[in-house]
Amino acid sequence: MQPMNSVTTFETSSIDLKAVSRLAGLIAKHLAGGDVLELVGDLGAGKTTFVQLLLKNLGYEGEVSSPTFTVHRSYPIPAGKQVHHLDFYRIGGQDVVTQEVQELMGRSDEIVCIEWADQGAGELPDKRLRIELEYGETADLRVVKVSDMGGHYTQLMQELKDVFGT
Repeated sequence: MQPMNSVTTFETSSIDLKAVSRLAGLIAKHLAGGDVLELVGDLGAGKTTFVQLLLKNLGYEGEVSSPTFTVHRSYPIPAGKQVHHLDFYRIGGQDVVTQEVQELMGRSDEIVCIEWADQGAGELPDKRLRIELEYGETADLRVVKVSDMGGHYTQLMQELKDVFGT
């Protein structure tokens, strides 16, 4: 685990779905194989919606649904990569990060998005983005907090500040 001082965080004000899509697009531009996104938030806060927007920005054109009951879904994106969408909600309290998940997180041609990732946070790689979604001022607004957990996304963090303000 990285020391806490290597964590950089950016937080939006209450933003609408269009702005969340723009934020997902900025993140998508900075993702590469081997990246892990840790998605955290209450039920209905928008974790699956965020992954849908991210996949759209990565060039995936199909349907994206929650992996709550299947635990794992895979989506092919251009350039021969895959995005793996996992959900740890139903398996919390167990050894959440299996050998298979560890292997996915270590592959250079895979991007891994994990909903309810806080269920297995101690087992996640140091290099990851933590995306926290909270309800905003009204039901259709969200506050999004993006944390660079290992200091590997400095350019992204600066771009988020430039586009959305500090």
